[in-house]
Amino acid sequence: MLHHASRALALPLGLLVPIQAQKIAPTREVGEHAGAVVALAWTGEGSALLTGTEAGELARWSVADGARVFSRTWRDADGPGSREKDARGAQPAFRIADLDALPRSQSYAVIVDPVGWALVDARTGEPVGPPVGINTRMTHVVLDPRGRWLWAATEGGSIFEYDLSADGTPLVDNADVDGGGINDVATDGKGAHLAIGCADSTVRLLATSDLESQTRCEGHTAAVTGVAFNAKASILASASRDETARLWTSRGRHLRTLMGHESPLTSLAFGKQDKFLATGDEQGKVWVWNVEEFDVVAHAKLQKGPVRALAFSPDGKLLAAASGSTSVTLLDLSSW
Repeated sequence: MLHHASRALALPLGLLVPIQAQKIAPTREVGEHAGAVVALAWTGEGSALLTGTEAGELARWSVADGARVFSRTWRDADGPGSREKDARGAQPAFRIADLDALPRSQSYAVIVDPVGWALVDARTGEPVGPPVGINTRMTHVVLDPRGRWLWAATEGGSIFEYDLSADGTPLVDNADVDGGGINDVATDGKGAHLAIGCADSTVRLLATSDLESQTRCEGHTAAVTGVAFNAKASILASASRDETARLWTSRGRHLRTLMGHESPLTSLAFGKQDKFLATGDEQGKVWVWNVEEFDVVAHAKLQKGPVRALAFSPDGKLLAAASGSTSVTLLDLSSW
């Protein structure tokens, strides 16, 4: 349900502050997991939601009735080789750190911390091939929309590029990003550029052709926690711990600063139709913005904790939000 009217105040220097926005009532909760949900992705047709948790669980849920299609917890046997046990002789816990769905495909990629990345069959949750790991922890993964490349980021600030079309998915390139650490990675609709949200408050744009041509987007005053391109790759959005989101051109020119949150931003997502951008913060608040008119249109308050992940359904009618709980909240946007 939606309540109230919505407008925003445009200020000088590209600032945008919401005055009043429609309130979205959560439609329903989906899923019951063994741990907090931290990663979300929709299947290409939008009939199911893919989830990953801090307890290493991968699951698929039917959106129509909320039924569990599969649930698979990552086990030690799935990892590339043995791992050291802790002082009590126990294996360290696995964690699903990130996932990304491949459009028009039955595969998606997951980061399994501390194993590495793996391609997984979205119908069964089973790995398509062996996990790929290196000697440092991977934290984020993004797939080329055409299905050719995969990029993985590490906690140390490196980007690794893998060729999914070649046998063994070889590592073909890598680059170090001097940004104090990588908090998020996104690619444009053609897989031509990567946007990297950095701990030093900058956004870096890298050309995927060589991973060397870097553009710095400066303006945030605290760590950048999320980045996303719209489907046309004409707008790049960034979220920051400075309590603002910023809109940039695909070349890195600042367009607008979106203000309204009262705590650090933790996540963001574009709708597939490019019109709406959702932002989430540490207080569990979600704002939805109309980026065509630079106007805020709605907001919601999730009760469980910080917003860990946001994802629009392919038709834009639902917004899935994970906020530190063992279920996912669905927000109904179908009346827009």
